[in-house]
Amino acid sequence: MDLKEKVRNLPHTPGVYIMRDAAGAVLYVGKAGDLKKRVSSYFYPNKEHSARIALMVGKVADLTIVQTATEAEALIYENGLIKELVPRYNVALRDDKSYPLLKLTVNEQFPRLFITRKRSDDKALYYGPYADAGLLKEAVAGLRQLFPLRTCNTMGKRPCLNFHINQCLAPCVGKIDGKTYGEMVEEIKLFLGGRRNELLKRVADRMTEASRQERFEDAALMKGRLEALGSMKEKAVSYGPLGEVEELGTVIGLVSRPETIEAFDISNIMGQDAVGSMAVFFKGRPKKSHYRKFKIRIVEGIDDYAMMREVVRRPLCEGPGRRRKAPGPGSDRRRKRASGGGG
Repeated sequence: MDLKEKVRNLPHTPGVYIMRDAAGAVLYVGKAGDLKKRVSSYFYPNKEHSARIALMVGKVADLTIVQTATEAEALIYENGLIKELVPRYNVALRDDKSYPLLKLTVNEQFPRLFITRKRSDDKALYYGPYADAGLLKEAVAGLRQLFPLRTCNTMGKRPCLNFHINQCLAPCVGKIDGKTYGEMVEEIKLFLGGRRNELLKRVADRMTEASRQERFEDAALMKGRLEALGSMKEKAVSYGPLGEVEELGTVIGLVSRPETIEAFDISNIMGQDAVGSMAVFFKGRPKKSHYRKFKIRIVEGIDDYAMMREVVRRPLCEGPGRRRKAPGPGSDRRRKRASGGGG
């Protein structure tokens, strides 16, 4: 897919775009509330650009995007990628006093994250500056949902309102230990640094470990965080959904990109009228001709795990698109009778 076709296929969603030259070097990283409109504007005929941007556009040979849930998330991710990739044509914001920064107080036992306009020599971590203060405030509100660090200047002796609305884990009264809190701080550092794939794998590993140790509340917390992070994915425009498939492979530890994905679900009413369903994706796209619905035949009562085992085995026995019954007791005897054999 050439560059023009990639631009034509861009989605009308918020995100970050990364422009590269023919050698693969990053030229420019930018954010947009509408990726298609913003990126297309670089390539309009007779569009007047500054000399710097015109020179850059003439060198663009490839394009990738990072879709985000909101433009505020794109603002955070853009800054992390600029710091990581150091694009040639991004102009740094020179005046730190005029633009807001994010401050992560890693110099405190239980760090906080907040907006500031002053950079101090206090061993805290600073991110930015950011050009849009309004979007930054929106982004910080979203980050507090995802990473509920404390916000108080001085920890009290009882939980504040933020704890009761799930925006703080109350380290002040020991609701979270220092090790677990520190792991969350490391995750937010990866997020602010633009290292999404590494963050996704880290959270997935923590979820798996918590589940293995039967710490189900922690596992559920990691699952929610993983799902929220899943709304922000980097993908190559030339491959469309395959970028997301590659990311899934990274998260679950596959050595190569999966081509076929089968997703299963169970539905029942207190163990009655139980059915299973299977959706199939091939190379990142739905393959509706292979969608299946199964009546639960073997399992009785309320046992979703056993129902799932039955349903997952059925396609292996029946094959794609077929409706043969799964082998069961007496199946060998029936086959012998049908072929004229003894039984």
